[in-house]
Amino acid sequence: MQKGDRSPAKCRMPDIWDHQAEFTPKQLSYNPGDVVTWSCPKSYWPSLVKTRCMQSGNWNPRGVHCNGFCTIGGNWPPSISTESMQTEFPVGQMVWVTCRPEQFEGGTFRVWCVDRAGHPEWDTQHVNCIAVPMVSVPGLLECLTWEPGAPNKTSQPDQPVKLFVTLRSAPAELPQK
Repeated sequence: MQKGDRSPAKCRMPDIWDHQAEFTPKQLSYNPGDVVTWSCPKSYWPSLVKTRCMQSGNWNPRGVHCNGFCTIGGNWPPSISTESMQTEFPVGQMVWVTCRPEQFEGGTFRVWCVDRAGHPEWDTQHVNCIAVPMVSVPGLLECLTWEPGAPNKTSQPDQPVKLFVTLRSAPAELPQK
């Protein structure tokens, strides 16, 4: 705005404080009152959804960041569940989980939503659920196990391992005469 000019200043494109943050619409300049809408990649929320161009030529509010979050189930092992009604948890938040009693023995554990190399995921390394053996076919024992922290080649979260064990009974001893 020039001296004596009473017309409001225009805003330039908003500064991007977080390289993951995106906004629409993209224009070279914005009139006071114009609003941009912010978005972030999957598993992230924008700290602000909308910002407005002010008469001063500044954006209000400023400084949008993408905040990571984990979802119920995310990279959880199939052995755990939670009673939490919340479905999304910001990085740094904890939730209590229990071993699924119909398939696993164990207890109650805390899992934390953590950011690993720019990807929010659950830290399940302290979860220790022990599979309850299920006989699905006579003579065959099926058991699911979970090995937190076990290395794998795909760098994906640990996967359950299904083990099949064949049970054979020893022949009954014949009574001695």
